[in-house]
Amino acid sequence: IIFFGMMVCLAIGSQTGMFMAYFEGILEKLGHFKYDAGKRNLFLIYSILLSIICALPMVTSAGSQWVSLYNDSLCCFSIFIFAFLEIICISWYYGIDKMILDIEKMIGGRLPFRQFWKITWKYLTFGMTIFLIGAQFKYYGSQKWLISKDWPLGMNLFGWGFIQATQIAPLFYFVYKNRGDRKSTR
Repeated sequence: IIFFGMMVCLAIGSQTGMFMAYFEGILEKLGHFKYDAGKRNLFLIYSILLSIICALPMVTSAGSQWVSLYNDSLCCFSIFIFAFLEIICISWYYGIDKMILDIEKMIGGRLPFRQFWKITWKYLTFGMTIFLIGAQFKYYGSQKWLISKDWPLGMNLFGWGFIQATQIAPLFYFVYKNRGDRKSTR
């Protein structure tokens, strides 16, 4: 009983942290909710209800298949793609030397094994991420680009839709937010 109580507390703590990160992020973008307690609480209630409604399929008899769909389609491939883009942005666009200086400022001293971290972050991590993306391509290629051979074609397409949505939605958001920021080249 103690073990299951601990698991429930751990799950509630994890879900609360994830939900509040989403909720506070929305409040940052929609600043008018921030200072009006009534609207903020109403938005919180609607967000919780939406989360409960979206979680209902997970507790049905097909719930394990839904969890498997999320796990198989969202976890590996899109995380590797985002990691690859993050490595490029930090190592080459922002600059690994600036990142090391930022870390040294945070820890209040010189970073030990500076060259080791520089090589690891810039080259080794980059190479491992490319290897993992290649392994995912090989895996999906051997599966004939099906996420699971046990699922019907519609569910496989639905899973690939999830993968594309997680990668394309941030791109559309970036283009939308920066569409008027181009400087004239004349």
